[in-house]
Amino acid sequence: MARNTVFTLTSGRSGTMFLCGLLRHNARNCLVVREPYLYPGNPTMFGLPIYDHLAGNLDAIRKLVKQKHETIKRYRSAVYIETSHAFLKSYWDIAPEFFPQMKVLHLIRHPLEVARSEANRETLAHRWRLPFCHYRGRDRRKYFRWALTGREPIFGSFDLEHLTLFQRYLI
Repeated sequence: MARNTVFTLTSGRSGTMFLCGLLRHNARNCLVVREPYLYPGNPTMFGLPIYDHLAGNLDAIRKLVKQKHETIKRYRSAVYIETSHAFLKSYWDIAPEFFPQMKVLHLIRHPLEVARSEANRETLAHRWRLPFCHYRGRDRRKYFRWALTGREPIFGSFDLEHLTLFQRYLI
């Protein structure tokens, strides 16, 4: 049973894959997961959970975090570490209810590099027409799976229609 849980507090494109590899090869008695797509029962918290967090649908978030908690409890390692930027976007405020002893790694990369990398990823995903990059919020609008919706309060002072993708990611 995983007794200790660690999440990363970070934006996307900040080195979660590198950190995951570093920890997998050097940390003992740890299950290190980047984004738990390949771990049945362990929700990734991207897409609709980001929208639900914005909309204040905290019961939906709690249900998924409870599922994540129950799944993590069944892992056989002493420590569970998840390196994912979903924590910051969808459940940072709910997680302590289920993981009161959790630890958080704050991973930082230069904001201009993050914005450039995020904008490039989204541009390429659209250009290459990659599947599953978008989801529909409960408002039926289309959103990019790994990003904020653009409706969060921080965006309220900006006219998003007149900003470049790079500028939106920088905000």
